[in-house]
Amino acid sequence: MFRLVLSGLVVLACFSLVQSRAGTVVVLNTVNAGLSGTAIREVREGKLAGYAYKENFLGQAEYESGIIYNISTKVFQSNNYVNINDPSAVSTQINSISAQDNNRYGGMVYFGNSLVPYRVYGFIRTSGGSYFKIEPSGATRSEVHGLSGDKTVGWFDIGGVRKGFLHQGNSDSTGFTTLEFPGASSTEARGVDSNYVVGNAVVSGVQYGFRYDILTGGYTSYRAAGNLDTYFNDINDGMIVGTATSGGQNIPFLMQNGQYEFFSFQGNTNLSASGSSYDNGILAGSYVTSTGETLGYYANVPEPNTSTLIVLSLCLQALLNRSHLHKRKQ
Repeated sequence: MFRLVLSGLVVLACFSLVQSRAGTVVVLNTVNAGLSGTAIREVREGKLAGYAYKENFLGQAEYESGIIYNISTKVFQSNNYVNINDPSAVSTQINSISAQDNNRYGGMVYFGNSLVPYRVYGFIRTSGGSYFKIEPSGATRSEVHGLSGDKTVGWFDIGGVRKGFLHQGNSDSTGFTTLEFPGASSTEARGVDSNYVVGNAVVSGVQYGFRYDILTGGYTSYRAAGNLDTYFNDINDGMIVGTATSGGQNIPFLMQNGQYEFFSFQGNTNLSASGSSYDNGILAGSYVTSTGETLGYYANVPEPNTSTLIVLSLCLQALLNRSHLHKRKQ
């Protein structure tokens, strides 16, 4: 009898623990580059990658400037696409920064002017400082969103359809694998880590996050708790970072092994924010202020402590004990 009661108490403790981790409150640190708005797309090795944008008096974007922000020194570094063969480049977004080499990053660049339609290309900046476009053949638009080693992922438009891509190697015109989630009307690849790609797909009007296994070519789809619209934006050391939408509010989360942890912010738990990236205990993304301004953020995410792991271990053992007791009664 005592054993049954103890098992029940441990299960209750585990349930309470999971509930508290499911709505973790963290302290928000704002990142503002001083223009009309700032968006953060990725964090790696203490640096944030993203862009700042300037709007005109009509609220239209005039230009975007790629930025890298050093968390420890709190210094911005402006990094824009520079290529003497492409003098018409007018705006740059940095969407990913290499963990292996912080001088290597990727994103998207806008070419054109007010007289001709803008053209958008994905690009990579090498560690040596040179820039080159990266785009599958036949695409009308491309964006780079994830880097890991020699792997690059993103998405492109072709024939009015959005598809993801995986690029491997050093050529800007070969080495592409097209990623199309089965049955999807739109597929975007957003992050890559080791042999996995994560991204987003729309199937019959429903928004899914997905994971793609590079070795097997298999896709796994996900919908966050409560069957929410789900966006996967990054993967790092097996941890998937994303955003769920509920009632018009964006909620950042981390997901590993099918378990989600949602986050809110101290002092404003209803703040709508994206979960763009995670690295070494830092969650990063963007949020919208009450006045409609977009700003970047980073937050230190508490790791489960030793007592948490002990309770989780006890929880598992209690569930096993309850299962064994149930079988004996049968």
